[in-house]
Amino acid sequence: MKDISGGGDTFGLEDLVKLVWAEQIDGTLFRAASPGNCTPRVYGGQYVGQGIMCAARTVDTERKLHQFSGLFIAPGKIDIPLEIKVTKLRDGRSFSLRQVDFLQEGQQIFSATLSFHVPEGGRQVLGESPPLPRPQGWMTEEEYLATIGVDLEDSPQISLRFFSTLLERRSRSWRDERIDVSAPPSASFWSRLAGPLPRLESVVPTELEPVLHQALIGYFSDLGLMATGARPLGFGARHPATRSSSLSHHMLFHAPLRVDEWYFTATTGLGVSEGRAAATARIYDADGRAAITATQEGLVRRIPR
Repeated sequence: MKDISGGGDTFGLEDLVKLVWAEQIDGTLFRAASPGNCTPRVYGGQYVGQGIMCAARTVDTERKLHQFSGLFIAPGKIDIPLEIKVTKLRDGRSFSLRQVDFLQEGQQIFSATLSFHVPEGGRQVLGESPPLPRPQGWMTEEEYLATIGVDLEDSPQISLRFFSTLLERRSRSWRDERIDVSAPPSASFWSRLAGPLPRLESVVPTELEPVLHQALIGYFSDLGLMATGARPLGFGARHPATRSSSLSHHMLFHAPLRVDEWYFTATTGLGVSEGRAAATARIYDADGRAAITATQEGLVRRIPR
């Protein structure tokens, strides 16, 4: 995998698919590396994407993922491989439950439970969608930062250039996260892969492509979710004195959604208390059908300078 240890080659979409796929050691044991040029510690969305793909490979493909619930236990080190263990909690007539644990050096750093359901059909009631403006004319973050004279690498917490090569995100909610300005906890984005989804049938079997889309959307769902919820605190998410840690990440999958087609994310803060910020994101397809709900809580602190 190119640049998995932070080398000079660009980390591309093929590398991303291989990253979330992970290496299967035996039936329920997997191993994975982390990119060295993404974040100083293991990026939270990586646990989501890899957890989904590893759990799905232990479940009958007829059963569809509908729920992911993860807890961040300790920071992950990007220079040490991840050991991923899947535990089969239950295989009933309608549901399969899995627990996925991530370990480094024998210590548990992330844990998630996932539920898979045999499709039953029936009526869908997913709530009314908001008016969805088209993404044309909305700026990418790279374009916005250029207007205020900021380089994509001007962030100690996250490499914006790394993500800009993987995902095209357009918004009217960008702000300069280097400065402290209190703002309402809301943001909206159009997103899609930065290129065609690689066809890696030698890596990902065709029957697992639907869950691959869920895993990749889960991977990107960690971008900006908690930061939006924390906006009332007035802390710039990329201010040198800001430190944040995710505590939990939850997703409900209501309907199929492709990561390589435009989808709209509307994020709203749920509240700030005792230094913890929470937010929820409602994710729609381009036709306005609600497909996914994601919720995250995290800790946001300021360090003395």
